[in-house]
Amino acid sequence: MDKVRANRFFEELRNKEIDGWTVKDPLGNGKSAVLFRAEKGGYSAALKIFDPELIERFGKDVQLERVNRELVLKGHNHDGLVRIIDGGQCEKTKHIYVVMECLGDGWTTLAECIEDTPRSAIAHTIRQVADAARYLETRNLVHRDIKP
Repeated sequence: MDKVRANRFFEELRNKEIDGWTVKDPLGNGKSAVLFRAEKGGYSAALKIFDPELIERFGKDVQLERVNRELVLKGHNHDGLVRIIDGGQCEKTKHIYVVMECLGDGWTTLAECIEDTPRSAIAHTIRQVADAARYLETRNLVHRDIKP
């Protein structure tokens, strides 16, 4: 989803509820979804809402299966993975979503900080990613879109 569509999507959803999660601020977007800060019962989280056009193209069942795979991690914690809190399809809006731990402000992607990363830190970073992937493997899951 490009930035223009993502911004329109945000304007459409601002202060609306997705299964009790109130959409607050935009956090970013990728090819398949838009990420928002959301609140429910005083708790702040990251709400990923999947692109309706993507769902239309590939089918609702395919996307719900993807969400259900992510929900397998609900209640499990690993230092290298964002905690999964909630997800599914909102009965009222029909949006398909996943709610995750919100890491807060100040995080950068590897692409944004690679130039300033000491070469001595690279092996440690790779070990962290590999450890998270191994954790998923023990639960018969494979991360299809590892983000630095």
